[in-house]
Amino acid sequence: MEELFRFKVVVAGPFGVGKTAFIECISGVPTVGSEVSTSGEESRSKKTTTVGIEYGTFTLIDADLKIELVLIGTPGQDRFSAVREVAAIGADGIVLLVNATDPATWPTARSIYQSFRTSCDLPVVVVANRCSLAHLEPLDFRPALGLRDEVVVLHGDVVDPDDSRRFLIELLSQILDAETQNVGEMMQ
Repeated sequence: MEELFRFKVVVAGPFGVGKTAFIECISGVPTVGSEVSTSGEESRSKKTTTVGIEYGTFTLIDADLKIELVLIGTPGQDRFSAVREVAAIGADGIVLLVNATDPATWPTARSIYQSFRTSCDLPVVVVANRCSLAHLEPLDFRPALGLRDEVVVLHGDVVDPDDSRRFLIELLSQILDAETQNVGEMMQ
């Protein structure tokens, strides 16, 4: 019988960065979303937007071990920042998506990163989505986002299952390292 470990991962980022697409691409179960029609300026770039919490899972199974990442997608618009705060409760890690092709969204990504950093100090992986299309190196995002040196920045495409898997495995590694460190501190 396999032992189950479950971790909650918040998927965050600015409007239109690919959070819903990421969860839909990698989830092992049908995703539960909260998409509604966009209006105003936003309707020019997207037909729908997330207004609540989205749900999906990513599971790794070994002979006697099952690890499930519960993926909680959040809205990217500032007016729904309270949803991000609620989603962060009990979270074990964060995937922050950044649109590498749209520097105008980077200040919003920075603000989201800072809000998580202020409210909870969790493992985080920053994903520079479509970085190759923008001809940028992943490290170019550090100053723009105000990232600490230890924050891992990866690049790829959130609709590529191999890339999405790589992003989540990196975050899982950080979560497990943090858990091991916490247990070590408790034992002292």
